[in-house]
Amino acid sequence: MICFQKHANSLLSRVNFYCGASAGALIASLLVLSPHSLETGLNQLYRLAEEVQNQRPFGALTPGFNMAQRLAKIVDDFLPEDIDRANGRLIISVTKQRDWSNRLISEYPSREYLLQCLNATCYVPLYSSSTPPTIDGERYIDGVYSNNLPVPDIPNVHTITISPFSGGAIIAPRDQSAFDWQMIMGQQRINVNIRNVMRGAQSLFPQSLERLRRLYRAGYYDAMLYLLRKGCFEREAPFASIVLLTMGIKDLSKVIADHSPSAIKTNEMKAYFGRRIAIDASMSLYQFLIAIRQDGAQLTTEEGETTSHLNGIFYRTIRMMDNGIRPIYVFDGKPPELKSIELDKRMERRAEAEKQHLEATERGDKADIDRFGRRLVKVTKEQSDECKHLLSLMGVPVVEAPCEAEAQCAELVRAGKAYATATEDMDALTFGSKILVRHMTFSEAKKMPIKEFSLERALKDWEISQDEFVDLCILLGCDYCATIKGIGPKKAFELIKKYKSIETILESIDQKKYAPPDSWLYKEARQLFLRPDTTPGEQFEFTWAEPKVQELVDYLCGQKGFNEDRIRSALDRLQKSRKMALQGRIDSFFKPQGTANKAITEETKKKRKAEEEEKATTNKKKSTVKKTKKK
Repeated sequence: MICFQKHANSLLSRVNFYCGASAGALIASLLVLSPHSLETGLNQLYRLAEEVQNQRPFGALTPGFNMAQRLAKIVDDFLPEDIDRANGRLIISVTKQRDWSNRLISEYPSREYLLQCLNATCYVPLYSSSTPPTIDGERYIDGVYSNNLPVPDIPNVHTITISPFSGGAIIAPRDQSAFDWQMIMGQQRINVNIRNVMRGAQSLFPQSLERLRRLYRAGYYDAMLYLLRKGCFEREAPFASIVLLTMGIKDLSKVIADHSPSAIKTNEMKAYFGRRIAIDASMSLYQFLIAIRQDGAQLTTEEGETTSHLNGIFYRTIRMMDNGIRPIYVFDGKPPELKSIELDKRMERRAEAEKQHLEATERGDKADIDRFGRRLVKVTKEQSDECKHLLSLMGVPVVEAPCEAEAQCAELVRAGKAYATATEDMDALTFGSKILVRHMTFSEAKKMPIKEFSLERALKDWEISQDEFVDLCILLGCDYCATIKGIGPKKAFELIKKYKSIETILESIDQKKYAPPDSWLYKEARQLFLRPDTTPGEQFEFTWAEPKVQELVDYLCGQKGFNEDRIRSALDRLQKSRKMALQGRIDSFFKPQGTANKAITEETKKKRKAEEEEKATTNKKKSTVKKTKKK
């Protein structure tokens, strides 16, 4: 239900009844009476589980340990004094001890009465010690035994059932089992398999907090998948806090390689000496979190705080500056609303990966743990802020884009503030970056040359405009809208070359064979590429300041646990490389800085032309003299 709180508040606001048995009743009572306490309640249950785990030798069954009393104390602490909101909305399932019949309770004359009901529905014979609680003169025990998924008998009410056991509930684990055996327990269908047995044993006799947390996370992602598939998912955090790897435009690099190979060249990093490079920071951080690991895990402080992103930013930036590059890091802002569908798809893929990762962890499959773990990497807002702080101490410029980082990078290139955009995301070209470089922030150990794409070269070879190029990218597949099924990269290129625009293509193709998506938002996507939300490049003046050496040592070594000798050695390199990077390129004396393919100035042109004419005249005279002598 924490997932519902974070990502489906509007759905929860329409809920009329909360029903539950056992732990489900506790959660239901918190949702009705104290919804802000749900996460705190979860942590209290973790602490109780830890206390049970420490009881030797029999856990909760250890003589002298009273589980019922401890649980009652937790419930008492969380229930507010005024419980009137529970009447008619909270339905608790309990089982009469005398004949094991079920009773659903929905009216609570007092707080003490509600407490007794909650204590009763959580009472497990033998396990809970003491005697079962009394309600209206009868002793009651856990509602699981008679009605595990209580549903009010009201017509035309949609019910969402939730269970920690795989079986008949709507939100539940989806076990892949060779057997389809099921049993009915408390009116709920439950799969008979080893995983359900292990879940039950773990809840009663917790072996470790980490296993309990894995069960919680599995349930969280089951709920998230349900919300995503029903279209009810709402984002809790700023979009920029989650970054997943995407290539932006599907197969664009292949199309360029096939139809304009001269638009692609490979370089070593030193070829960019003196260049200003606008770097898609969020994409780089994602790469660092994926790649910079020790024994398969991300680098962390002693307290477990991730530091792979800081390691990557620090050392890769110094490597670039060692090669005379002047980096400008551009961070994502809030993505456009048009991207929400793609983000939902990514979130669903992430939820699936989380479940597979948890299953791999249970199996002890190290290869799958690593594989699915990498798919779960995300860049948080805190990590982005830490990198901005680190870069400011290093004296490296930082830009916060109002929207997409690639679009802002392209704007800096357009304005002559940067030579190229460094990103793995091909849609930097679609946003109009004249030059895109890939692999700029990759590890030197990968030995991958930098791949440079020239937009101007490709457009010239294809004889199309930027507007037509944008339509080609939409047909190939972008982050902002769907595309036409059946039209692959080859067909898309042919159609744009022939018809020039999506509108003309739609008029010309067989729409039964190539059906466009319903409510296709290609016009909105086109506008987003051609007129993105960016800060005008002319507003920026970049400087690369002296690094604040002692503050960097204090931050990286004192706070983040980096090795001081290595950091000081790297800072010596940074100071030397900064001076080298600021010397500039020889060709910057002939070209406006940061321009990809601009010609030399008119004055220089005239001067060179005059020199060439004079040289030609001199050569002509020499030739005439030689001929005369020969005669």
